[in-house]
Amino acid sequence: DAAFDAGVNFFDSAEMYPVPQRAETHGRSEELVGRWLRARRVPRDSVVLATKVAGPSGQMTWIRGGPVALDSRNITEAIDSRFAQIGCGLHRPLPDTLA
Repeated sequence: DAAFDAGVNFFDSAEMYPVPQRAETHGRSEELVGRWLRARRVPRDSVVLATKVAGPSGQMTWIRGGPVALDSRNITEAIDSRFAQIGCGLHRPLPDTLA
């Protein structure tokens, strides 16, 4: 609250956060940001939410089965999952932007 009240409006996350990454905490940072947005009733157009997609690493098998490629299917699945985790009515880009 204090950061937002002081003018901070950019919030960064990733599907592998928090670090160190563990299956038990997967998506927790986005869950907390979404909960805060809803509880505070922050207008969606007043914040920028950034998230990142985990690429192939041979680790983090709890993320999309351990992605083997950073292709449009994995990106689309990651975006949909991240928006669901945040849970505040976000929409992903149209599929042709991921081709």
